[in-house]
Amino acid sequence: MTDYKQHFMNGPIAMWIIDADTMQFLVVNDVAIDKYGYTRNEFRKMTIKDIRPEGDVATMVDNYIKKDNDFYDAGMSRHMKKDGSIFHVHIYCHSTRFGDSPARLCFAIDINDKVQAELKNSRLMELLKEQKEELDAILANLDEAIWSRAADTFDLIYANEAYYRMYGTEPRYMNPELDYILKSIYPPDRNIMRDAINEVKTTGRTETIYRQTNSEGNLRTLKVQATYRKGINNKPDIITGISTDITHEKELFDAMRNSEQKLLATINNTNDLIWSVDNKLNITYCNKAYQDFFLNRSGVALDAGDYVLGNWHSESFIAKRKKDYERALYGECFTTIVVENFNGFEQYNEIRSNPIIDQDGKIAGVNCIARDISNERKQLINIREQNEKLKDIARNKAQKVKDQVQELLEYVIPVHQVPVENSGYKSVVEQLEKTTENLDVIIKELIAVAKNLDVSFPDTEDIIARL
Repeated sequence: MTDYKQHFMNGPIAMWIIDADTMQFLVVNDVAIDKYGYTRNEFRKMTIKDIRPEGDVATMVDNYIKKDNDFYDAGMSRHMKKDGSIFHVHIYCHSTRFGDSPARLCFAIDINDKVQAELKNSRLMELLKEQKEELDAILANLDEAIWSRAADTFDLIYANEAYYRMYGTEPRYMNPELDYILKSIYPPDRNIMRDAINEVKTTGRTETIYRQTNSEGNLRTLKVQATYRKGINNKPDIITGISTDITHEKELFDAMRNSEQKLLATINNTNDLIWSVDNKLNITYCNKAYQDFFLNRSGVALDAGDYVLGNWHSESFIAKRKKDYERALYGECFTTIVVENFNGFEQYNEIRSNPIIDQDGKIAGVNCIARDISNERKQLINIREQNEKLKDIARNKAQKVKDQVQELLEYVIPVHQVPVENSGYKSVVEQLEKTTENLDVIIKELIAVAKNLDVSFPDTEDIIARL
């Protein structure tokens, strides 16, 4: 008996013997004293109800009464230490006798760590479930198709709703293997898909664009980004991807590209010089006319990235043009006339300069358009010279006519003063006098017009002055 008592007292788990009827502790071992914090004498004054949370006592008593077997598994219970802290134990009981009284030998195995871990895992699983549901809801509302397939068989492992909407079919038609997808691809692009599959298996990543015919027979453009993931713990390798319908974007891009090409063709086919520079006066764009102009004049083939003011001009010319660029970089829009000598002739260029504003509202550079106005200037000068000739002719001819009329008047007036009895002759003289006077008025008006021709033509003169 002494050996059994020693095993009981020094056992590795909490044990005690209670009175079968009153549930009062009769004896407890050392582990129970250490774990629960009560002394041996305190235990003797207590029942097993005293080490239970108040809310668990009624259920424990009800179960205790129902257990009439010699040995039973009481299951998991919550126990309370002297300091009020609660932990979980698993209770096993065996009917015995203590002295002459019926008793029960109980084993209390501490499973608190296990229970806490299970509770934590349970909460984590619940959290994962909630997060998965949220993720599924997000993925279901995406326009992009999210999917994953087995790398070897290409069987579909996962796909969101957008995946089936994109291909216009039900899940059951997406397997087996790759046949359905390949058949829906526009025939000239099928090799693109095969190459993409080989690339993702080789490099671990791929991005491709191909055309696909949906269930309604409409041709669409899809962009696919896929990655290759090696399986672990004997799981298969997986290819995951995102497929995006970029049909509308592709149409807009093609339209913009066509418009850009037409615009560039127009810009490059014009005789006007068009170019732009950044804040450091480096060329950011120049059309063909601009390149040809400088190539013919200086033998320099300018292009984007070159400094716009090279050493092919005089220092004074470069200084003046630099000031023009600085004006535009300060936000001014203006037009200047630049005169250059080439092969012994003067060439006049009208240059319009405008600041370039970026998306932040800051000046990022200058855009310039130069037009050769040399011929226009020559035409304006010719017009001015012709005007001067017309003025001279008008003045000279008017004066000559005036002189003739004056001479006629000098003759008519004396004749009119001589008395003439013949009424017919008198009538002719009066009519001649009247006609001469009318002609004199007309001549005066003509002279006035000739004088008015001395007034300059403002538009013509202003342009010539600027030229």
